[in-house]
Amino acid sequence: MTIVSRYFPAALLLLCLPLAAATAQARNPDSLPTPFGVRFHAADVPVAEPLPPRQSTPEEDAWEQRVREVEYRNGPYGQGIAETLLDAGNYFASRGDFQSALSYWRRSVHLVRVNEGLYSPLQLPALNSQLETYLRLGDYEAADGVKSYLFFLARRQHPQGDPALMAATVDWIEWRRQQWLRSPNADEPRPLLTLWRQLDQQTREDDTRTLALEELAPLTHAQIDLLYVVSAEDFGIDRETEMMLGRGAANADAALDLDRAQIQALQDSAYPRGRKRLELLLERAAEAGDLLEQARAHRALGDWHLWYGSSKRAAPHYRDSWRQLDELQRLDLQHTWYGAPVELPAGNIMWAPRSPLEGDDSVPVVARFDVDARGRPRNVESEPRDPEREARAVRLTRLLRGSRMRPRLDAGEMVDTTALEREYRVP
Repeated sequence: MTIVSRYFPAALLLLCLPLAAATAQARNPDSLPTPFGVRFHAADVPVAEPLPPRQSTPEEDAWEQRVREVEYRNGPYGQGIAETLLDAGNYFASRGDFQSALSYWRRSVHLVRVNEGLYSPLQLPALNSQLETYLRLGDYEAADGVKSYLFFLARRQHPQGDPALMAATVDWIEWRRQQWLRSPNADEPRPLLTLWRQLDQQTREDDTRTLALEELAPLTHAQIDLLYVVSAEDFGIDRETEMMLGRGAANADAALDLDRAQIQALQDSAYPRGRKRLELLLERAAEAGDLLEQARAHRALGDWHLWYGSSKRAAPHYRDSWRQLDELQRLDLQHTWYGAPVELPAGNIMWAPRSPLEGDDSVPVVARFDVDARGRPRNVESEPRDPEREARAVRLTRLLRGSRMRPRLDAGEMVDTTALEREYRVP
């Protein structure tokens, strides 16, 4: 064996290491801004209210008697029993006895399905009551089951292209995205992949089907929200690089490797994918003459470019959005969208409500800072409401410095903003 052949594998590895590092860096979310809503969030986001104390239920026997009377008159599956069970559940919920309430609502749903069919809309009130209660209880697994069935019903009850189905689809995607954010697991990215495929399938067009603007717009914005989540997660280095570095090659799971490879491919292509989706939406909105949707699409494109570090590409989109709001005489939206810097991703899309039973260990912290015309926070100073929580203030200062904001606009131009004061909550 020659010296060259003997040491060639090691030399090859050394040559490949910079490439592997570059690949990992391109995928590393640390190269993107700190996502607003993950490690710090707005102080005024809705917080789940604590459960009311359970009260006595003096009418408990009376309600059960009413159910038995209706069953006696009309038979165990007769008309009117489902409505009585629904009312009984409402009574117990009002007294804080949620377990009894859920029991009555489940019986109501069962009877509706037996009498009216599996897809009857008459079961919706009891299902929605169950969903609201599971959310109040913080039982997100049970809530997910109800949400899944509600989405199933929507697909059975509404034809393709129906606005009600579109609203249900977007609501479902939003729910599942929040489910991921409540307990993200970068080692199991399949839920995010599934959501992306659902959205991709919904937006797919061919010679026989073209999406109306009313369909395309909410689906596109849902795709962008999902891509923000994908872009901000660290899914590790790719399998090829991992094997080259000699890590985990022996006991890797093939299915997980495939999922990871696919989510990494989606992450790597997130920026051009998002840009193309928004550009298509902008084109359709222009064809339809919808200035307001054009203004929204331009704003979203500006935010997307800025998230990926290009204020130069963002500027013309913000400018066009401002001009279109001018044409519509929507000074209110100019003020709301561009009157002050906005943390990115906008709309608190990276924040997911937590169960009231989990408690809230976040700490209120006041931050004072400037935001330059490129959306970068400067001169950040943070102060906790509680002087003993200084470490949270130090954390917020670091997070804000690494974040990006949609800058304030003046006559459509990105400008500096000084002396901002805002309160955040830092876990």
